[in-house]
Amino acid sequence: MAEIFGPFAAYKHDPEFLVAWETSDGWGMLGRASLYFKLHGLSGDAVTDPQGAKWDGVIASMFSFDYVREGGGIKLKETRIFSDPSPAMKLMLKNNMLNGEQLAGIVISS
Repeated sequence: MAEIFGPFAAYKHDPEFLVAWETSDGWGMLGRASLYFKLHGLSGDAVTDPQGAKWDGVIASMFSFDYVREGGGIKLKETRIFSDPSPAMKLMLKNNMLNGEQLAGIVISS
């Protein structure tokens, strides 16, 4: 998780939508959330979340979870995150927190 959220000075997931269903061995869950973020050294006043807090940006994200029954309990089997980091990367490039060479390395290694 540190790899994903490391560039952020602060962040918050604001859930907007959730669907859950039973499967043959557990449950599936699909959700949408807005990821509000602040970057180190910026003012944090570009966008406002529904609760009135100020942030540098927001990223729309989807999450998919698979839960299974195990030993009388529930275990998280798999998590998939669907997100476009472009809003954060654009701000990082614009504010010299990331340069083109670093960005190329990120894209190539993905």
